[in-house]
Amino acid sequence: MEALSIFGIVPIAILGAHIGDISSFFLGKTLGPQILSTKVLTKRAKTIKRAQKFLDKFGPYTVLFGRFVPAIRALTPFLLGISDVKAVRFYIADVIACITWGIALGFLVIGIGSIFG
Repeated sequence: MEALSIFGIVPIAILGAHIGDISSFFLGKTLGPQILSTKVLTKRAKTIKRAQKFLDKFGPYTVLFGRFVPAIRALTPFLLGISDVKAVRFYIADVIACITWGIALGFLVIGIGSIFG
């Protein structure tokens, strides 16, 4: 079986990351109002409002930062979907973040490949 070259891995990683993020973002847009109206979260309205203000202000930077932090990578698009971040702003930031992440992943694979031969 022939292995993919780095020129095949990077575009697939970028496309997969972007499709996953877009899906999660629109899932947040769709389910967000229902989730925010639950009894548990209505008690924390002040904290949620602060978080939404933060995401509205720093949303695109959060997408880029979140792409490189494994613990929050999957949650960031969903939370931004729940917030008032516009889809176009998210989309542009996500394309940049996914391309950056995919290229970084490619360099990581090349580096590890050179160590282990």
